[in-house]
Amino acid sequence: MTVPPSTPNEWLIYIAGIAERHRFTTITPAGEQLQAALIGFLRTAGTDGTGLLDLKADFITVFPRFFNALAQAGQGGDVHGEDFVRLIEMLFEHITTDADELAARQAAERKH
Repeated sequence: MTVPPSTPNEWLIYIAGIAERHRFTTITPAGEQLQAALIGFLRTAGTDGTGLLDLKADFITVFPRFFNALAQAGQGGDVHGEDFVRLIEMLFEHITTDADELAARQAAERKH
């Protein structure tokens, strides 16, 4: 049985390892680069001992800019509220699905 991490920084490293072992199949090379960068973000944050509040602030600050850029590019710069709502609903669904899958992987790894 694997002992679970005990500190937030250990959790970041642990989750980065799970993400590394269970990579998503991306559609584009850019998607693979994004995935690798985010795994690196978690691993670096965990090893640097960065505070979780600061990491969340960085992510929440940076992520919307890129999310909005993709939305704007897809609509020729003319994105309306309902378009954003649809994208946000899709994002929420993916986040909650991934959280459930991550919890299942963590439970399975603790049993081994």
